[in-house]
Amino acid sequence: MDLFLQALAELPDLMLRISAQLDASNKALSEVRDILDNVDIYERDAAKYLGVQPKTMYHYRERGLEHIKVGRIISYKRKDLDAWRAAGKVHAAG
Repeated sequence: MDLFLQALAELPDLMLRISAQLDASNKALSEVRDILDNVDIYERDAAKYLGVQPKTMYHYRERGLEHIKVGRIISYKRKDLDAWRAAGKVHAAG
């Protein structure tokens, strides 16, 4: 019984340590997400990411997909590709 009471007494401290570790993990994940959202993705990889042919990306740009063009090189930010995909989602009624 003493072991149980000792474990019970240590529980609040353990929960605080776990909470602090979760907060640190969430902060690290958020920082990684920010980095990934702003990575340049070149056209061929962007097409793969969206599951379309590379030539389809031209039509998407014509319809307003945000992109970066330096010379003949075209790239996209992942956050813009995700927003484009989310805007095209069709929600089933039900």
